[in-house]
Amino acid sequence: MIHNHASQDELERMCLGTIDSEELARLTDHLLNCAECETRFGQTRDYLRAMQRALVTLTPDWPEPEVVN
Repeated sequence: MIHNHASQDELERMCLGTIDSEELARLTDHLLNCAECETRFGQTRDYLRAMQRALVTLTPDWPEPEVVN
């Protein structure tokens, strides 16, 4: 079976929790078997968390980010 790597958009939607359940299942399976995409997922998650923290810091009335694993 050939697995295409996760797109940046898919990784971002996965981190933000805005991905549908079918896509989530496919990507989760892929991440378990692809070290490259797993690394990119971690980098994307860390980047998005940093941007959310920056928004909270720079914009006092911005809501605190939800933690997504």
